[in-house]
Amino acid sequence: MADVDGSEKRHKLICFAYACFLLLWQLCAFAELVQLQFDHELFFLRRGGQPYISDFVNLYTAGALSFSEDRLRAYDPLVQSIWRNRFIYPEHLDTVFYFQYPPFAFPLLSPLALLPISGAYWVWCSLGLIAGGVAVYHLLKLLNRLDQRQRLTFIIGFLASMPVWQSLRLGQLSLIMLMLLSLFLLFLIKRRHFLSGACLALSTIKPQYTLFFAIPPLVMKRWQTVAWSLIVEALLLLVAGLSVGWTNIWNYPHILARAETATSLVGTAQQEMVSLRGFLTLASAGLPIMPVSIGLLAVGLIAVWLLWGAANKENVDSCAWPAALTVVISLLCSPHAHAQDLVFLAIPAALTLRSVSIFDLKKDGPASYKWWCRILILYPLLSWLLFLTRPLWILIKLQLFAVINLLLLILGLRCWWPARRKS
Repeated sequence: MADVDGSEKRHKLICFAYACFLLLWQLCAFAELVQLQFDHELFFLRRGGQPYISDFVNLYTAGALSFSEDRLRAYDPLVQSIWRNRFIYPEHLDTVFYFQYPPFAFPLLSPLALLPISGAYWVWCSLGLIAGGVAVYHLLKLLNRLDQRQRLTFIIGFLASMPVWQSLRLGQLSLIMLMLLSLFLLFLIKRRHFLSGACLALSTIKPQYTLFFAIPPLVMKRWQTVAWSLIVEALLLLVAGLSVGWTNIWNYPHILARAETATSLVGTAQQEMVSLRGFLTLASAGLPIMPVSIGLLAVGLIAVWLLWGAANKENVDSCAWPAALTVVISLLCSPHAHAQDLVFLAIPAALTLRSVSIFDLKKDGPASYKWWCRILILYPLLSWLLFLTRPLWILIKLQLFAVINLLLLILGLRCWWPARRKS
């Protein structure tokens, strides 16, 4: 008995040390952002002669364009470059770092331009942290598998992960998108039709993910959710048309296709994508792989449809694994996914983990579930290790984030299928 008590104390001490390490790492990572602000390198910097520009400059530029005299030419690469260079002056970017989000993004981002760019950045990051953290917390409460202390540990690990830092470093939309997807699933399960539909419509700001998450309400025949999403989407397009003009709405599919394939436009960074497209780009030696990416997207959509079709959709617990696997499949098969989008893995973690300690897994489930949990529990640390060694595995043409997600998909399917047959 004494040995058991001693072992449990050691396990708790190790878990406490891990949480403390993540908290300190998180504070150091956030402090680096402050240091970049003081060094005037938060939005634009040069390393080895190469220019690097923050995605937030694009978001801020879009907000400013939405009520400018150039708003009807908002997708013109030259117009975007002129406005962007105003905000990074005295620096100057010769290449076109293209803004390719949907037309309604312009008016939605317009409040950012009411503040100076530095102030807008910190407000944006604060909103992202609050939105992502609150949404994940409510997902944790949905199935009520973790106690209050473990939920706090989960949130610390989430905030200390590389994808969260990357989203803040770039001033990206990923934390806002995490909130939209989390609340969509939460409201869908609770049959809050208007709220789930509104979240789904707003998530079309990154439409490559909306395609996957639009499938559950269709398969579940939640027609009220579908209807509300179409209504809210129509309102978003109306606001966009009044802001940047109807021509930009009609032409958006062509604009998006050009942005994803044109070599003259910067911002896609195919070789850095964490989806299978990034893996194929590294392995293809410069060959065009967009058609293959579209094929993978179609395969992923079919897989999600079959997944939800086979699920017990009336049971809240039974929806957890299909929702978790939908996230993993969307990250793998999306034609556009970057490291900051890996914040979405907080959703499967929140829906499936029964503990935040790897030492509790000895008595919990089959081997596939134990490995699923180990990866997700250690993901804050694992994500940083993969990120810091990224130059090495890109050099050997390997996309390890995609490999990890593929492993999660295999493990998740092995966990879900037996549970689905019992439910």
